Amino acid sequence: MGFQQGLSGLNVSAKNLDVIGNNVANANTVGFKYSRTEFADIFATTLVGLSGTQAGIGAYVSRVAQQFTQGNITSSSNPLDLAINDNGFFRMASPAGAISYTRNGQFKQDKFGFLVDNRGSYLTGFGVTQAVDPLTGVSRDVADRGKEINLRIDPNGQSAPQATGASLGAERGALFQVNLNAKDTTPTNKNNFKSSTTPVGGPLGSPIPDATSYTTATSLTVYDSEGLGHSLTTFYIKTEVPNEWAVMMVADGASAANVGVRAPGGGAYLPQVNAGGTAYDPVTGLPLAGLADLRLTFDTNGQLTGYKVAGNAYPVTTPPDISLNLKGIADELTNINKTKGINTVVTYGAAGNAAPFKPLDFPLNFRGSTQFASGFSVKSQQDGFAPGQLAGFSISPTGAITVRYTNGQSRTEGFVRMASFPNVQGLQPAGNNQWVQTFQAGQEQVGLPGDAGFGTLQSGAMEDSNVDLTAELVNMITAQRSYQANAQTIKTQDSVLQTLVSLR
Repeated sequence: MGFQQGLSGLNVSAKNLDVIGNNVANANTVGFKYSRTEFADIFATTLVGLSGTQAGIGAYVSRVAQQFTQGNITSSSNPLDLAINDNGFFRMASPAGAISYTRNGQFKQDKFGFLVDNRGSYLTGFGVTQAVDPLTGVSRDVADRGKEINLRIDPNGQSAPQATGASLGAERGALFQVNLNAKDTTPTNKNNFKSSTTPVGGPLGSPIPDATSYTTATSLTVYDSEGLGHSLTTFYIKTEVPNEWAVMMVADGASAANVGVRAPGGGAYLPQVNAGGTAYDPVTGLPLAGLADLRLTFDTNGQLTGYKVAGNAYPVTTPPDISLNLKGIADELTNINKTKGINTVVTYGAAGNAAPFKPLDFPLNFRGSTQFASGFSVKSQQDGFAPGQLAGFSISPTGAITVRYTNGQSRTEGFVRMASFPNVQGLQPAGNNQWVQTFQAGQEQVGLPGDAGFGTLQSGAMEDSNVDLTAELVNMITAQRSYQANAQTIKTQDSVLQTLVSLR
C-alpha cells in the first residue's frame, strides 16, 4: 500500500509551508534573505539496480537554501545605518570574540563610542595609515589592511590645535595673495610709521600706526601651539621706488617691535622697529642698523618678482619668515591695560612660563600677488587652527569613517571591513540576522567596499528583506494544494485497504 508516499508528501509539504511562513514572517526584517525548499525523490535500491517498473517511495527535503539576492535599499535618518549595494557582508565580533557575518546594517554607538548591532557585537574594520601620491606629493588617509580594529567614533573626541607654520608642504605658514593698486601714491606721512612702546614701566606710545603713514592694510588670524588666535595685520606702504612696496606687521595691536623678520633661507630674526619707537623709513630703502626692512618688488607687468629683507634682494620662490614675540606682546598689552586702570594681566601659555620664551615662527608668503591698476584685494589663508569638538561624522561609499570638528578639521577614524565567500549558500544561519562560516562556504575573502568583488556602502540607508510577499502568498497556495493532494492519496489508499479487508 502507498501510505509511505503520501506520508512523505505531507511531511515535505508541511516543511515547505514552514519555510514559506518564515519568509513571510521576515518580510520586514532588514537584511533578511529568503529561503526556498528544495525536494528530492526517494527510490528503494537493490544490489542489482532499479527495476523499470518501480514506483518510488516518496519525497524528502534535500535542502532549505537561502537566496542571497539584493534587497531594495530604503533611506533612513540615522547616518550609522549602512546598506550594502551588491556583494559582501559586514564582519561582526562579539564581546567574547566570536565572528559572524550580516547584511543588516542597523548600527549604533555604545557608551564608549563603538559601532555595534542590537546584540552588542562590534562592527570590525581597518585602521588608518598615510599614503603619498607619487604624482602630486599629497598625503592622504588610506586603510591599513594589516591593522584590524573594532570601529569607534569617540563621542568626546577633540581635534588638537595646530600652530601656524606647523604643517608641511607649499601651504605651510600664512599666505597673503594681494593686489596692490598701481595707481596709489606714496603716503604723505611716509617717514613716520611708528608702532612701538617703551619697555615695561615707561610711558606707552600708540600701537596703532597713523593712517597717513601707510597705503592699505589687511588682517588674518594666526594660531599659536595652544590654539589661541592672534590677529596679524599687514600694512602696505607704497614707496617712491618704482614697483616697490614696503610691508610692516603688527600682532594683536601691539608694537611692530614684537614682530621679527628673517631673510628667506635662514639667518637671524631682526625687529621691524626699535622698542623705543624709532621710525621706519619706507622710502629710502635704508633701514636703521639692526632693523628688518621687508619689501615686495614687481615687474613692469605687475607680477611679483621677489622680496627684499634689510636691503638684500631674494627671489620670490622662497618666502621670508616672521616671528611673533608672544611674551613681549603679552607684557605690552598688560602695560596698556594698567594705563587704562585695568588690572587684567595678559598671558599666553604658548609663550612659556620662563625664559627662553617660545615665539611663533612661520613663513609669510605673498605668492601670486600682483600690482595692477585696480582696487586693493586680498585672499589670505594660513595652516593653523584652534582646538575643536566633535561636530558630526560621515561614512563614504568606500567605507571611510570621517569625523568632523567645530574648527573645520576632519579626520578618518577607520574603514569598514567587508567579507565574502566563494559559496555564500554554505554559510550557516545563526539567527539575529547573522551567519557563521562553515567549511562548505570556503575561505573568507577580505576587502573594502568598492574593491573587486565587493559592493559599495550607502550611509543613512538600510537593505530591505528580499522576500517577494506576492510570490510567497502564491507559493503558500501551491503548498496548501500539495498538502491536500497528499492527504487525498492517503485517504484513497485507506479506502482501497478498507475494501480489501471487507472481502468475504
